[in-house]
Amino acid sequence: MTTGLKDKTKTDNTEKDNTKNLNSIIFCGGEKGGVGKSFFARCLLNYFVSKGWQEKFVLIEADPTISDVSFVYKQCEKVVFSDNKFDYDQPNAIVDKIGEKSTIVNLPSNVRNQFDDWATRISIFTDEEMKQIYEEINYFFVSDGCYQSIQQFILHVEKYKNTEINNCLVLNTGRLTCGGDFSYLEKDESLIKIIRDWQIPVIALPELGSRFQFECDKEGLSYSEFLSRPGVKVSDKTPLRQFLKQLEQLFSKIFPNKVAKAEGLSKIAEEQADKRKEGKLKAGTKDPDTRLVYLY
Repeated sequence: MTTGLKDKTKTDNTEKDNTKNLNSIIFCGGEKGGVGKSFFARCLLNYFVSKGWQEKFVLIEADPTISDVSFVYKQCEKVVFSDNKFDYDQPNAIVDKIGEKSTIVNLPSNVRNQFDDWATRISIFTDEEMKQIYEEINYFFVSDGCYQSIQQFILHVEKYKNTEINNCLVLNTGRLTCGGDFSYLEKDESLIKIIRDWQIPVIALPELGSRFQFECDKEGLSYSEFLSRPGVKVSDKTPLRQFLKQLEQLFSKIFPNKVAKAEGLSKIAEEQADKRKEGKLKAGTKDPDTRLVYLY
């Protein structure tokens, strides 16, 4: 069955084998404002830096209004997705940098039309020659679980389901207002069908207290930097360490070896599909160790 995840099967074809040394594109998006797109990007970057991979990627900051990711990770390129014809080519930096490093793109909200127009204009997901320049394209769609956000996710998957883009639904528990879990999402038949038909992995971000987030933002520090900052109270270190441990558990499952290969996504999708069939976990809840979410 088609999974919607790029086929990772090994091949004897020399041309395909050579792609293992290519870089990749990682989009951190979600379309709706306030769902935690930048938070996800900072969590991901924190993990990559903790692994010593900071020379392996470049941050593309595409949010022209609130540069809270580039405020912390200052070595970045800035682009805009715009209807202005004079800015049409700015997002091309995303692919132009691929020859040097993997690109991590922090997308702003309300940019779907401009993003789609750009992707169509350069045929980034469909052109065979274009597909030779990158290892893979991963799109982490961040959602707070509200109706509008989920509908945007469905539209996104429908738009790109026949391309080789790897989609992952990221549920932000810090924005969870229903209390408890995301099990109510199972009532949305369109969402569940999309997840099942395309075997889309679903993950949950660990929650960081607003006070800690405020202090990190105020000082322009990564989460790891804040923990090691002089003067941090002993009572604050435990929750911060727990948060960073959860980030490690989550992202090491997705990116176990390098930035350019999210080899864990297909494994997560398969594992979740198996759990779905077995019915071993309560629907909509998080696995406490892996942060995976099971929607049936």
